[in-house]
Amino acid sequence: SKAGDERQVTVTFPENYQAAHLAGKEATFDVTVKEVSQPGALEINDEMAKNLGLESLERLRDVVRGQIENQFGSMTRQKIKRQLLDQLDAAYSFEAPSKLVEAEFNNIWN
Repeated sequence: SKAGDERQVTVTFPENYQAAHLAGKEATFDVTVKEVSQPGALEINDEMAKNLGLESLERLRDVVRGQIENQFGSMTRQKIKRQLLDQLDAAYSFEAPSKLVEAEFNNIWN
């Protein structure tokens, strides 16, 4: 599309749409393209870091590095725990305490 093009856009409102009289209904909109643009190149620099509330690019790098390390550590612990539980399951047959099952369920879904 280019600026000035006219289009018809048809949408179906979700069943849980806040305006009940439109919920689940189809609507067609006539639209005119005002402008076509694309995002510019993202410059990762001190200015970007400051826009994110950090004092410098170096601090931004430290924050991102820390988040990646935390996520990796968490995933590693989860994988080891899963392997341990799988080995216990293969080696022993016992009824897991309901509190343990509930805690693990909550851990997975939260």
